[in-house]
Amino acid sequence: MVRRIAAESAEIPLRARCGATPAANGSDSRRLVSDVEFTLPKPSLTLRTLDVLQAKYPSRRFALLVGTDIVGEFGRWYRSGEILDRFEVLVYPRGTEPGSVSDERFTFLKDVPTIPVVATDIRARIRRGENPADDLPPGVWEYIKENGLYGYAR
Repeated sequence: MVRRIAAESAEIPLRARCGATPAANGSDSRRLVSDVEFTLPKPSLTLRTLDVLQAKYPSRRFALLVGTDIVGEFGRWYRSGEILDRFEVLVYPRGTEPGSVSDERFTFLKDVPTIPVVATDIRARIRRGENPADDLPPGVWEYIKENGLYGYAR
């Protein structure tokens, strides 16, 4: 998902986007925020980011979490086959089935709550002046408003 966020949000200051993650995580210390992607050459490439993280934390195992909406376009990502060969790619359900998937290297998560909301749609709603607070973790909508992200007019 790193690639999609970076591509759609190029106009959003990098530190502001990174700052929204702790707001979403709350006090959950199992997930950490890394800004390593922001230090890498552009364009932002998922494989490059994963390689740097793996080198920095060699004892950790990294996986890529994507929504079903990404599966159909994943083959167009930079060196997508290498990502699938070297990293686990977990697919989180969105309430819709992905298009034709012929690659068994994807791991489709089962028995997890379905999150039917897609971040792209939330950002579009904000640009239209709509309030997406009900579809966001506590604290994220406030962070977006305070920082004027995704076209939010203060």
